[in-house]
Parts: sequence; C-alpha cells; structure tokens
Amino acid sequence: MATLESKLSNILNLTLTATLNWVSRTLSQQQRKTDFRPRDDTDLLAASSETPACQAVCAFLSRCASQAVGALSGRNLALFLAELALGLRSLVLAHLLKFTVSQFGGIAVSKDMTRYAELVRGWPTDDALPQGAMDVLVEVGQLFIIKGDALKYKLSQAQGQDALEMKAYIRQREDAGSVDVQAALGP
Repeated sequence: MATLESKLSNILNLTLTATLNWVSRTLSQQQRKTDFRPRDDTDLLAASSETPACQAVCAFLSRCASQAVGALSGRNLALFLAELALGLRSLVLAHLLKFTVSQFGGIAVSKDMTRYAELVRGWPTDDALPQGAMDVLVEVGQLFIIKGDALKYKLSQAQGQDALEMKAYIRQREDAGSVDVQAALGP
C-alpha cells in the first residue's frame, strides 16, 4: 500500500509540474507587450477584456480542474487544486514583473487578475487553500489602476516585505516616474 501511495504521489507531483510548466510557457509565448501597453484603438478595445494569454490559461486550467474532480476526491482533490492555485498565483505574479503597464493596460491587468482569482474560487479546495489566497492577484491588479492618494494609502497599509513587493509592481507602471507615483513610493 505504501508503494502504491508513493507512486500516486509522484504522479500527482509530475502532473502539477507539467501543468504549471504549460501555464508558464503559455504566458511567456502568448502574452504580448501591447496587451499591457495598448497603442491604438484596436489594442485599447482588447484591453477591455481578458488577454488571449489569460483566456488560454483559464481554459486549460478549467479542463485540468475538471479532470482532477473526476479522478480525485476528498482531501486529495482539495490539496491538488490548492497546490495548483498557489503555483498559478506565483507564476502570474512573477510573469507580471516582466512588463511595463500603461494606464489603459492596467485595466487589462486588472481583468486578467480578477479572472484568475475567480477561476480558482470555483474550485473545491475546501480549507486546503488559505482564505483569500488569490485576493493578492486582485490587489496587485488594482495597483496599476489607482492613482495619487489612493496609491499612497494602499502602500501605507502594507508592511515589511508586502510593501516592498507592492513597490516592485508599482515601478512597472508606465507612469512610475511621475510626481504622484514617486510621492506614493516615498523615500
């Protein structure tokens, strides 16, 4: 029985690794720089919905979650989906740091982040995924939209490592050199 459990555990770990590798590859290959920096009306119209990369990732992960629901149950299912959710969160947050985001691109970022969070909220993770674990995606998405005093207030609420991480995302804003953003970032 121990050997069987070990083999099943290895299969689940390999499945998680392969799934997250696919997500990473999709994000790096399908995410265009203009997704977060629209230049013309066509790009601006595209910014009003999720990006194609987000749509592809969400469609793939929906199928994966559906397969997991059919193959696993109980605590095993919850743990598998929770690990998948946390891996997705890490990948998306790291991926976002590779892009400069304009004001209108911030809308696309916000929509993508909200879509990822909504996707995971629909999974039966029970208590295996900490409450609000995916809310950080929505919070980061908002950092690209809010301005001036609201941005400064948001930063003042964060402490320690959280504040440093928030500042890293704010520095990815196209207007990071503006007086308002610099004032929010502080010394």
